[in-house]
Amino acid sequence: MPLDYYLSLAVPASALVSYAVLMILVVRRRSLTRIHLTFALYLFVMVVWCGSSLMMRLDSEHALTWGTVLIVTASSVMPLSWFVFSRAFAGLNPVSRQLIPGIVATMIVVIAAASGLVVKSVSIDPVTRLVDLEILPAAFLQVFTLLIYPGWSGVILARAYRRAREPAWRNRIRYPLIGLALVM
Repeated sequence: MPLDYYLSLAVPASALVSYAVLMILVVRRRSLTRIHLTFALYLFVMVVWCGSSLMMRLDSEHALTWGTVLIVTASSVMPLSWFVFSRAFAGLNPVSRQLIPGIVATMIVVIAAASGLVVKSVSIDPVTRLVDLEILPAAFLQVFTLLIYPGWSGVILARAYRRAREPAWRNRIRYPLIGLALVM
């Protein structure tokens, strides 16, 4: 087997294990605050995303289903869960009216995905296990959550950073900001 094959499995598998271990560590804390719960929600979404990426390669017979799960979690649910975490981390109520448009958009995308209107086909090279995902125009409904909510999260975290007076707290806020910048 070529190196590409093993890398195509190793990358999502290692990400899946990393997110799952981190999620377990967060959930096993004695005192679960809103920040911990919202971060655990975000990590759970990332576990689903990485798991679907891995399963596309391992269960190529159902690659279309796994590809649909991957697209919906990556571009709709993940940005919303990061937004909720960012609000909690900044000391705001994580659940707000600002979530309603994103939830509605995500529900529309999930219904479109379940109807087969988001992913047209998924082909996996039998040798390298590289994935070619062909999306349909309905996938562009996800642009709303994929662009707006991570950007909005950045604004929330940047405001919290500017308001923070303690150097230790400012340093803590840098980590999610850096993470968001890397993802963007």
